[in-house]
Amino acid sequence: MALIVQNKFSLVGSVAPERAGAAAAISETAYELGIALGIAVLGSIVACVYRGLAIPPGVQDAAASQAKETLGGAHQAAATLRGEEAHELLSAASSAFTEGLAAAAGVGSALLLVSAAAVWLLLKPAQPETVSPCSKLNTPSGSYFALTVRKRSTFGPQ
Repeated sequence: MALIVQNKFSLVGSVAPERAGAAAAISETAYELGIALGIAVLGSIVACVYRGLAIPPGVQDAAASQAKETLGGAHQAAATLRGEEAHELLSAASSAFTEGLAAAAGVGSALLLVSAAAVWLLLKPAQPETVSPCSKLNTPSGSYFALTVRKRSTFGPQ
């Protein structure tokens, strides 16, 4: 959470003061949209894989259709079945749900890597900047880099 807040502040702090409101709105909208789309896409992957649930033989059609809807529906349907059929249905439903989560985790990881690579490519400087330790800015105190490479004794008594 601290990293997200820090990034939001650095984005807002990097624009002109008169555009800070617009930058904050864009940052917040992108954050919320990313969360909503991530939940929708990854949840849809889990649901799609789960609905491919292989129903064990001997399970009635009504119980099978209820089990294919949700994992909770599979538990309710298993309550109406005999011992071995109920166990097989719950085992198949748990496996299908776990496979759905694994598929969503794989897609989510791939999307994270692609987005990280895209951000790195977009933010990578075209030419590396070179800073000379002797260079000075047009300020009375000089550049930050020049100040940091001076010996401590030049700043006064210690």
